[in-house]
Amino acid sequence: MEITCPLCRKQNATEVAICERCGADLSLLLTLRTRARALYDHGQAREIAGDVGMAKSAYEQAISLWPEVPGASERLQALQLQSEEAEFPAAHPEAGVKPRVQDAKSRWRALVGIAAITCVAVFFVLIWQLCLVRQREEIALGKMEVLHEEISMIQARLDDRLASGIHDAEEQAHVREEYDKVCTLLDAYRALSDRDLSPFLRDPQRFARVLEQPLPEGDRIVVERARRWAALQLFGKTSQDPKIRRRQLDASIALWPSGYHVDDAYFAIAEIDEMSDPIEAIRNYEMVLSLSQGSWYHDDALYAIGRVKLNIGDTEGAIEAFMRVHREFSGSEGDRLAMISLRRMGVRIPEDG
Repeated sequence: MEITCPLCRKQNATEVAICERCGADLSLLLTLRTRARALYDHGQAREIAGDVGMAKSAYEQAISLWPEVPGASERLQALQLQSEEAEFPAAHPEAGVKPRVQDAKSRWRALVGIAAITCVAVFFVLIWQLCLVRQREEIALGKMEVLHEEISMIQARLDDRLASGIHDAEEQAHVREEYDKVCTLLDAYRALSDRDLSPFLRDPQRFARVLEQPLPEGDRIVVERARRWAALQLFGKTSQDPKIRRRQLDASIALWPSGYHVDDAYFAIAEIDEMSDPIEAIRNYEMVLSLSQGSWYHDDALYAIGRVKLNIGDTEGAIEAFMRVHREFSGSEGDRLAMISLRRMGVRIPEDG
């Protein structure tokens, strides 16, 4: 069974504890899925033993934890049908009373037992999560201390090139490259610990560059998580200064070019550019059109292209864009606005669109 990320709806494989798209922690969902499967297995065992009430309760609890657990819904429906058939007395109506009462008591005991087990399981999961977070923090702090020491050593070599044995420009460039790599790793660890966005805003491209180099798997995961987190944080900023806001959006795209926020970011950048640089605004609206994950923005982006072209005097280009909205996105909000603009311009709209 695949696990759907609750943040970005990405379908992840069951063995993945971190969402491949947005980096969200899926470990609790994995625990719930495992617990649901265990309850389903328990229900099967009780069904084989003849304890129908306990089996039905186990199946219901498994479905409540993970609705997609295979087989649980089918077995629960089968047991419910069997119970309904058993409740029909063949000749004497009073014959069915005692079994129903016993089944209800068994069902109640099963529900109480499973609820208690679930509460204990959730409690231990929460404790485990807290311990895991604390362990990650301690590992991060230890790693940051090591990186600080490496930076100090490299800085000392650069400050005293002759004493450290750096004799030519090529070797000096190599040392500086290593220095930038270590600094980038430190910024990534610090970001997840201290929530510092300033390094990502200063030079977002260097986090992509460091991922192109050989890295231990743990460092690679931290850099990837840090840049995705920073991309979403910068995208969510609401600065009133257009220049600052534009810089935040540009950094957000550079940090995570394939993120699910990129269509919104390009659209926001285009809106900022409309007043100062209409040509650049059109280019960014066209970027929205090129993104498949932003398809619900395509009619708005295409209408905006027509609006900007009309404002800069490109009447033919504006009509072409408005007509294209009508042809490709008939009935959308962008189509409605495009039709209003065409009527104001006195353009006849073909009946066949």
